[in-house]
Amino acid sequence: MAAGLALTLVQPLLFGERYELPFDTSGRLLVYVILLPVMLLTSLWWWEIVVDIDKHRQASAELAVAEERLRFAADLHDIQGHHLQVIALKAELAERLLDIDLDAARANIHESRLIAKQALKETRVLVSGYREVTLDDEIENVREVLSAAGARCELNVNALPEDPEVCRVFAMTVREATTNILRHSNATTAAIRLRTDVDGYTLTISNNGIESNGDPGEILGSGLKGLRERVASIGGRLDAGASGDNFELLVEVPARMEAT
Repeated sequence: MAAGLALTLVQPLLFGERYELPFDTSGRLLVYVILLPVMLLTSLWWWEIVVDIDKHRQASAELAVAEERLRFAADLHDIQGHHLQVIALKAELAERLLDIDLDAARANIHESRLIAKQALKETRVLVSGYREVTLDDEIENVREVLSAAGARCELNVNALPEDPEVCRVFAMTVREATTNILRHSNATTAAIRLRTDVDGYTLTISNNGIESNGDPGEILGSGLKGLRERVASIGGRLDAGASGDNFELLVEVPARMEAT
């Protein structure tokens, strides 16, 4: 169209002819002149959109990598922190029993070795990306660990959640709470209560023996801060606090819609 218009305009100059532009050709030329800058501006606008989309895509990929690193770090903390705390407890018990009961000391040393092997195995599985936390296994492990530490553990579980993600978060919560009990208290009693109903799930973990001069921020620790974020990610909330020498951790998660 542009070549035809140019020929139409140049023809009178070449042949000395007087030529009147038809109305429709003039209209087309006018439309072309008007639309040319519009098309250029529209192309530039679309180019900016494409560049912005690409930037957002890169930012989303970087954010996904960062979130995965945080998840891996949190899982690694859960594994190593819990097992190292138990190993330290077993080693301390074995040291105390060396001059009293050699067989019991030897048994604690043997259990420490087994726990270290289990921690190594779970770390390898975590790196492979296939680690799953089982809630019922964690609860039973907690009973054994706290009993070995001299604390009577009361379990009150009416039913386990059917939602696997809730089970996973609750298992991590039980593990982290146990680590904090061993690290920040001289507990003689502890209780784990799990209630499941149509409205959702409630997990309560409590213990005594909190040191009177303990720093609440130290008792909560970075592990529970990470758990609070995990609980929030499934729509729940986590509350924790001390009253006297008692400490209680409460997790509430509303019932979630199951995938069909």
